[in-house]
Amino acid sequence: MKKGLTLFIACQAFFFSTLFSFFNDNLSDKELSVYRISEGHNVLLVTENIELINTRNVVYHRISLNGSDGGTAEILLIKDKMLPYQAVYYNEKKEIISKVIYREEEIEVSIPSKYIYYKYPYNNRQIWDYNTFFHLFRGYPFSKNEVILWSFYPDIKKSFQVYVKQVGEEDIFFLGKKTTAIVLESGAAGFVESILFPQIFKFWVQKDSPHLFIKFQGKNFIGVENLTELIYYKAY
Repeated sequence: MKKGLTLFIACQAFFFSTLFSFFNDNLSDKELSVYRISEGHNVLLVTENIELINTRNVVYHRISLNGSDGGTAEILLIKDKMLPYQAVYYNEKKEIISKVIYREEEIEVSIPSKYIYYKYPYNNRQIWDYNTFFHLFRGYPFSKNEVILWSFYPDIKKSFQVYVKQVGEEDIFFLGKKTTAIVLESGAAGFVESILFPQIFKFWVQKDSPHLFIKFQGKNFIGVENLTELIYYKAY
């Protein structure tokens, strides 16, 4: 699922910026969603369960992912800050593909299959896991047209600036009825980086509450098109 779950992996990146300290928490206390991910000729279904858990007096959104290919993942978001605490991905054999833990002063990165183990300091920055952008964008500050932030890629330990901007609204059919979505675009912001990483990603977020993540579209690093769509949703 690590390869197929481009919705949540996309660039295998973490994004950070003090600009995003105002992300709103628009997640329900308990949700069930199903996504269809088409990547090239491959189709993957991912079931996502979100629930609240309380550990040592800290409340988290626990995001559990189960792919039709047997892969699974678990992401913990601190509810009151919408900051990541931990993200772990497993293959169909339940072996850890990658594990990232957000400590108070640094991030611990572990990618066993590539023998990558290291710690990355915050350096007085707030850091979000890219895999949670589909949840964070439900609380995006839509009063701002565009923001610039830094991205860090754990595989190559490289960071560069990216932009996220609103590019308009679109009426689309979603879960059997028409709804209006706000379209967000993201890509490399620097001149050199935009040449090295020319991929452009688009996100469709429901305009009205609860601002569901509806759709994602973009190409991976080898040019394969990815389309991710929410096909089922239920809040408890």
